[in-house]
Amino acid sequence: MQTTPEPDPPAAAEPPEAQGIDSPMQAQTQIIPQAPPTMPFAYDQGTFDRWLRNELNSLHSSVLSEPIPQHLLAILQQSKPD
Repeated sequence: MQTTPEPDPPAAAEPPEAQGIDSPMQAQTQIIPQAPPTMPFAYDQGTFDRWLRNELNSLHSSVLSEPIPQHLLAILQQSKPD
């Protein structure tokens, strides 16, 4: 004998008086814009430039101290404007 499956029970629903978000909850979910954070110290472009120069120098000093290959020097001389 073949039985038919029983339908799923209805999903639970909120009572009519509790449906939707009430105003206190809405107030808690609103995003309030805030001012961007301020820097805790005075920004100095010269300090950053020195730091960057030192970091780049420490990372690439070995490559920069290598001699330039002759074939590359020849290409640079050929492309030099008269």
